[in-house]
Amino acid sequence: MDTTPVFRGYAESYLGKKLPTYFNSGILLINSKVMRAEKFQDRFFDLVNAVELIVAPDQDYYNVMCRDRTHFIPICWNKTPRPRSEQLMPLKDVKLVHYNLAYRPWKYDNIPYADLFWKHAKESHVYDQIAALRESMSDKIAAYDQEWSGKLVLLAHRLWFEANDAESVFDKIENGKIKLKKF
Repeated sequence: MDTTPVFRGYAESYLGKKLPTYFNSGILLINSKVMRAEKFQDRFFDLVNAVELIVAPDQDYYNVMCRDRTHFIPICWNKTPRPRSEQLMPLKDVKLVHYNLAYRPWKYDNIPYADLFWKHAKESHVYDQIAALRESMSDKIAAYDQEWSGKLVLLAHRLWFEANDAESVFDKIENGKIKLKKF
């Protein structure tokens, strides 16, 4: 998730997850043994049924459920290609690129680390389909993506301000205002 002030405010005020501990769910290393032992799947669906999180759903649910139980690996293993220079790192230091949101070279031009994507795409058996997808991108699709992104920001902004006078989702769980089953 982008850490613009709106999304930072949303994560901190609405969800109750302080940055920089809010994590992006695009790349996860999961301790499956612990998750099975703690019935994570049952708890996850219980939370989904108890509260609707609609900005970054899977990511937000993971952040609420795993609060204070995460370990962060170096950013080179989940590098997003944001064009702001302070967030870019030399390609030689990048281990894994997470192309997300509007930063997808199969949709748009001028995406950082696009050369790496296309190098590997050309070696794959689906290159022709990826190239056709890129060629099919239109101004109409780009406008839709822009509109969708704007709506996401507005939604996060609204929830952030609504949360300023209320308890966060995490606090409501802790205080028993959102009832979850015990597993």
